[in-house]
Amino acid sequence: MAAALLKLRADQAGAPISVASAGVLAEGVPADPHVVSVVREYGVDLTAKRSRLIEPGLISGADLVLTMTTAHARRIIGEQPDSRDRVFTLRDFVSLASMEGPRPKAITIDQWLSNIAERRTADYGLDTPEIEFDDPIGEPRKAFEALALDLDKTLEWLVRLLNLA
Repeated sequence: MAAALLKLRADQAGAPISVASAGVLAEGVPADPHVVSVVREYGVDLTAKRSRLIEPGLISGADLVLTMTTAHARRIIGEQPDSRDRVFTLRDFVSLASMEGPRPKAITIDQWLSNIAERRTADYGLDTPEIEFDDPIGEPRKAFEALALDLDKTLEWLVRLLNLA
């Protein structure tokens, strides 16, 4: 859901980004029916979407890796320690980037991310619910609607902060 909404917001803003989605549990599983129906209301079709597992090449090739939970960030950083300055929970990143301010066009994404990483106080060693998004799997559709609304607002702000358009 997050990747689909990020790509939608980036496209709407004219921001040329590549978005990938991967997880830690399963490969080839269809998106939850609630996810499919909720994002359809945003104009996104996920009926053909299948899960894929995080792999080292995906992380090493990414400028920025955003996770929903600290557990996911911790796992990625644990497996690829050199990715630490590029891996954040989505909530933490948007909060830190808001303090840094929108990326000036004169500096590279790498430099801006480095500045943001220096602001990080969470080490992701422990689960930190206030910088995570809850996974509504098993919950009623309303929980997915609430998550989509929260994600959409957060991702709209993220696209503005990236300042790519």
